[in-house]
Amino acid sequence: MFADRAFEAILSTESSAGFHEGYGRPQDMSDKGQARLLAYRILSSYFNAYVHEHQVDQPEAGEKYRERTLDLLKEWKGLKLNE
Repeated sequence: MFADRAFEAILSTESSAGFHEGYGRPQDMSDKGQARLLAYRILSSYFNAYVHEHQVDQPEAGEKYRERTLDLLKEWKGLKLNE
């Protein structure tokens, strides 16, 4: 997870632009770069849903992340790469 700066950026509490500036390169705004970013957000949200629901017994938070994951998957379906 931590070898890819795009994935690290979604885990950071810093602004995305500021995070990438720290690496000395701008964020990849191409269609493929945006697809990868969305895939990472889906992975992170799904992971958080599982952790909150099953490992830390916070079903309300698990439900929030589960719904977010489903919303992100709907967004994935609308990507230009899927046409």
